[in-house]
Amino acid sequence: MIDKLNLTTFRAPDYDYLNYHGDYSESLSKSKLYKYMWKLEDCVVMCKPHKFSREINDGIPYTKIDINPKYFECYLSMWGYIDAIFNEANLRADEFNVSRIDLAEDVPDVSSKSFLSVLRVQKISFDSFRVQKGTIYIGKNPEIVIYDKIKEIRSRLKRGGRITDYEEMLLNSGKEWMRFEIRKKPEKMSLQYVVDHAASLAPEFDRLEMFKFNGEEMTGIMHVIYGLINRKNRKELDHFKDSVLIDRMKENFIASVTDWFDLNGKRQIEPF
Repeated sequence: MIDKLNLTTFRAPDYDYLNYHGDYSESLSKSKLYKYMWKLEDCVVMCKPHKFSREINDGIPYTKIDINPKYFECYLSMWGYIDAIFNEANLRADEFNVSRIDLAEDVPDVSSKSFLSVLRVQKISFDSFRVQKGTIYIGKNPEIVIYDKIKEIRSRLKRGGRITDYEEMLLNSGKEWMRFEIRKKPEKMSLQYVVDHAASLAPEFDRLEMFKFNGEEMTGIMHVIYGLINRKNRKELDHFKDSVLIDRMKENFIASVTDWFDLNGKRQIEPF
């Protein structure tokens, strides 16, 4: 699944729409890249760069949208939402640059506790491997993030946040679920490219198999951790020992984006 999208464009939004539907705030300090911000139910919109000189600001996309596809039934639903924010004729997906895209899959019956116990007890360290509040971060761009999905869902509910039907299903399953995310900041990728080639992003999950360990040869991070972990905790990690899990994650990703983007043309939705 695609868990998060940050989009930028030189188009200006419909201020009347944003003021009516969103909570407005203005940054008086130039520490923030964008001066104006609106928090809507399903996204955050920022516009008017003001951090640098006028010449530099004019070269920065005027509007930024942080949006999560999981809150929309399908791509057409999300695109209709974005279209309403701008309320302009002939708005095109290739006018939006993807500044960040998160690819994600959830794995059942595995907890992050085993991974964390290895890191703490064995004092394993990587140049770009860190742990913060139970979440494991690997690398920079792309950044691999591994965390307890059930814990994250419960934390969001406690803060008054909302969850999707899918997340409610995870919560009610009675299982532990580990989230694997690949957070990528592409140098050049349009929203239209994602629409046309979403399934081609699946090989990004191959990154979960390889990681440089203590300066040695490239080796499977799951294999290394399995070899070091206490024997009594190995059973739940058995399916990490080979590439079968990675292949399954890629297959699930392709199936989910094919359905969400309606790449087979099966979904029937009235035009906006």
